[in-house]
Amino acid sequence: MLILDALTVLLILGRMEGFAGQLPVGAYSSLVFLFQLLLLPLTRLGDTFDLYERAIASSNRLMDLLDTPIDIHTASINLPVDLVRGTVEFQNMTFPYKYRLVLIKSLWEYPQEIRSLLLVLSVLIKARW
Repeated sequence: MLILDALTVLLILGRMEGFAGQLPVGAYSSLVFLFQLLLLPLTRLGDTFDLYERAIASSNRLMDLLDTPIDIHTASINLPVDLVRGTVEFQNMTFPYKYRLVLIKSLWEYPQEIRSLLLVLSVLIKARW
């Protein structure tokens, strides 16, 4: 905001002085040109500062996530592991993302190792987008 105010003052006062004959047109043009040359590094500095602030915010979110205690609520019934039998089966399960191609068409056609890798990759890609 300060830069915009300074440019406005430069343009208004420079024009008034130019019309009054106290400031040559070449000097006025040079002042405006030099002011514009100053703006480019300042905008790049602002972009760099913006990226820095985003990185700090992201790292703060990540550290907050890492500091979050793991709190898994278990059921009130404790079953011995040797008595638990059964499997979980998914059929025709896909992983499409909005406005993108389907990432995994049929997960269960792949061997177990590939399925695990595909699930991890799917979560990573989702977190990235």
